[in-house]
Amino acid sequence: MLTLLSFEEEKKRKLLPFPLIKGNVTVAYEEAGGITARKISCKVKNGRINSDKLIKKLGKDRQVVCNPQRKKLLPPGVRSFSERGLRERLCGNFAVSVVQRLGEENRDLKIGLFDPEGKNSDLPAFFLECTRNLLVVTYETELYSQCAQWILNEKGALFSVSSDIGDLADCALIVALEPIREKIYPSEKSIILTSEMPCVPLGCSSFWEYSVDVPEKYKKLCPKDIPEIIFCEALYSKCGIYDLGSQIPLLCRNNSISHTALSLGKYLGNLVKVN
Repeated sequence: MLTLLSFEEEKKRKLLPFPLIKGNVTVAYEEAGGITARKISCKVKNGRINSDKLIKKLGKDRQVVCNPQRKKLLPPGVRSFSERGLRERLCGNFAVSVVQRLGEENRDLKIGLFDPEGKNSDLPAFFLECTRNLLVVTYETELYSQCAQWILNEKGALFSVSSDIGDLADCALIVALEPIREKIYPSEKSIILTSEMPCVPLGCSSFWEYSVDVPEKYKKLCPKDIPEIIFCEALYSKCGIYDLGSQIPLLCRNNSISHTALSLGKYLGNLVKVN
């Protein structure tokens, strides 16, 4: 069951605020595109919700899809959906799209793929169509050594494999589908594409938010206060709508800057010219 939880601030009464009265919790079921969603709405009063009523409405299934910025309102025992499988796919798709825009003259640009668990061994083949200078940093070096041998035999292309995250430091573009939680020291002009806001300062520009299109047939299921990427992540990870993973995002963003694949490709191409 897809449980979508939204929050609505209740206006304070001027004369009778009644701070001890708990907000209401309502439930509705809606179907679209073959998916049934349980849509729960919680009134927020004085920064609190009716936790007892919410838990009762949830029953045994206590994982909810909600706005991550509001999850502090959730009572103990209620879990916020936090998968990022779709965001990892979108990150990889966007990175490939960027590299494809580099052009023949930029094939020596050094690209780093950080794949600690070896879950994205399909990506090097795509990158190697556009670059001669690929480094993979992974803790599954045996898996990637086999991958490197296969690509050499099939395509005649080479890439380097390392288990030292510090080797990413001299890459112009670093692709990290899994979040980087360790310090690296790239050039301040380097670019990092990842699926989640980095946990450590990295000294260069990083991007972790990607545009996504909600299929028309599911739009009416998405509450206004749940970001579209979180809603689509739930469709992808919980409902098996895997077609969403084939999208190529129009934009990548951080807290202040956005890029298209074309603009980012041009930026990286200029790095090659400068160097």
